[in-house]
Amino acid sequence: MVDKARIEALVYETIDDVNEALEPSHRLEKSLSTPLLGPGSTLDSLGLVSLLVGLEQRLDQTFHRALNLAEELANPQGPFQDVSTLVAHIASRLS
Repeated sequence: MVDKARIEALVYETIDDVNEALEPSHRLEKSLSTPLLGPGSTLDSLGLVSLLVGLEQRLDQTFHRALNLAEELANPQGPFQDVSTLVAHIASRLS
């Protein structure tokens, strides 16, 4: 079974990295309800791609599994509504 708390921690570590490049008013909150895409999100497309690439690298280093999260961007019902949805999606893909 995949540890969702570990995935959540990796997402938050990646958010910290992305936030360093963002203006304070555009920084992401480290919360399960933080929107990543669509209404309420402070990320532009480059910011979202940076988040996904950084997260893919962390997941590969931690779980030794290469995931392509960006492939989900074409899916309008994809896992990027908020951090909680993304964590659940990653856990299901790693299971």
